[in-house]
Amino acid sequence: MKYRINHLRPLGWAFVPLDFWEAEYGFIDYEGKKIMDVGADWGRTADYFLQKGAKGVIAVEGEPVFYEKLKENAKLLPGMIPIFLQIRHPDDFVDLIKRWSPDLMQVDCEGCEAFLFQIPDEVFSRIPEYLMETHSIQLYRIMKRKCRANKYTIIEDRSGGKPDLRILYAIRAQYIY
Repeated sequence: MKYRINHLRPLGWAFVPLDFWEAEYGFIDYEGKKIMDVGADWGRTADYFLQKGAKGVIAVEGEPVFYEKLKENAKLLPGMIPIFLQIRHPDDFVDLIKRWSPDLMQVDCEGCEAFLFQIPDEVFSRIPEYLMETHSIQLYRIMKRKCRANKYTIIEDRSGGKPDLRILYAIRAQYIY
């Protein structure tokens, strides 16, 4: 696999090869799914999801510099819809979920996931699959409680290589294949 977008990341951050995403997220079947990528950066994960067969990616980014790059890269990735949104309240997640009804929500937004765990259970449970990264042990514990309270089966739960980084993949029981 190769990036189909400009891989020169703004602000001088390091280039991350697609093989990295395969190691992190390759155990999930994306074929035919509508993915919501919250914390989409400039489109690297969106590119990965599309190459793995996703039917579309709603790429949500709240950092203006990254969003400008995301818009540029969206021209090269049919199936990606860039959205600028700084998530600052649980209602921001509620609105995204109700408007787009994704099959899988990937959340890696450096702290904004705390708002996801505050949304009403009936909205949270509309999404069949969640792939989430947390950057604190406290958020990780809240995330696990939210998933279990809503009858999600935790399929993958692991460290992301940094002391407080955790990656969790959860599926609602009726969607387990």
